[in-house]
This record gives sequence, structure tokens and C-alpha cells, in this order.
Amino acid sequence: MKLAMVIGGYLLAWFLRAYFPFRWNGFLATGVVMSSSGLFFLRGLYIFDLPQWPFRIAGSSIAELGTAIQGSSALNPLFASVFIPAGLLVLFMGHKNLKWWAIGSLLGVSACLAVSAIADPELMWLGKGIVARGFLGLNALLCFALARLSLQPSEIG
Repeated sequence: MKLAMVIGGYLLAWFLRAYFPFRWNGFLATGVVMSSSGLFFLRGLYIFDLPQWPFRIAGSSIAELGTAIQGSSALNPLFASVFIPAGLLVLFMGHKNLKWWAIGSLLGVSACLAVSAIADPELMWLGKGIVARGFLGLNALLCFALARLSLQPSEIG
């Protein structure tokens, strides 16, 4: 599922680049990977006498951070939404390079939420039903739309 999130993030970036050309850079790529899947291979790393919560946090995407310390698979609606990536975009929009990391995080969270809506739409307080799927799908679309809107006309074409 994590690989589908990373591939989905890169497909969204490719889609944006195909129709709205912009320069690809490492900050965008890092934002896509870290926000869609995190360093997911660290979640399975167990070292004797070390707490597991740092590995769970490092191995989580932005959407999964709300429940990473507890180790729950259910997503927290406050973290699994457009709020955190939009806040990153507001903070870093004026910075030349970190703006691309924030746009990449929007694309990565969009892919993460879309895959979660299809594969496992379990949300705290909302359950697993159609409400959870709708919430995740709507926030995935909002993340993608915000990534598209954040590209300035001078950077397109």
C-alpha cells in the first residue's frame, strides 16, 4: 500500500507537469516521498531495548502522524486532511526551494489519502464507511487542487 502511495504521488506530479510544465527538483521529490509514505521501511525495524515510537513516526506519512505513536492503523481526521500540507504551503510559499517541498507534500498527501480512501478508509471518530471514504476523497482532491493553484503563472510554461 505504501508503494502505491509513492507511485500515486509521482503520477500526480507527472500529471501536473504534463499539463502545467514546471521544473522538477529534489525538493519536490522529497516532499512527495516523505508525505506520501514516509520512511516506511523503518516501521518494521526493531532494535532491542529501544522504544518503537521514533521508528513509527519516521515511517509514517503526514496523514498517519496523528496515530503513529499509539501504533493504530486508523487515521486521525485532523492529520488526514488538507490542513497540514496547506499550512506548510502557507509557511514556505515565499521561500525559493521549500515552496517546492510544500507542493510535493500536497501531492504526496493527496496520493496517500486517495489510496487510503480506496484500500482502507478507517478514520478515528468516522469509522470505515462511506463518510470516511468521502472525507478522504474530498481532502485528496483539495490537496491536488491546492498544489495546482500554488503554481504561479511565471513557473508554468
